[in-house]
Amino acid sequence: MNTLESFLSYLMADTHFRATFITNPGAALAARGLTLTDAERELVERLRPLLALPAESLLQHLLEEPDGDPWQWDSYPSLAAYLP
Repeated sequence: MNTLESFLSYLMADTHFRATFITNPGAALAARGLTLTDAERELVERLRPLLALPAESLLQHLLEEPDGDPWQWDSYPSLAAYLP
């Protein structure tokens, strides 16, 4: 498991880690001995406001388009359309 996978695992399963990460990301990462690359750190920093949302709100946010309309998961052609 790489560092980003470990980070995500802690974030999902460890409520103390998640709470600490929301308020002090550096301390949370250091406490677990996690060192992110610059690209990973940038990604995590951009996602941090979303991580503070309750699960229900986060899911709703992820399922909506930027204009507020629901994401149309079935609007793309099926995988069969791409196969010969």
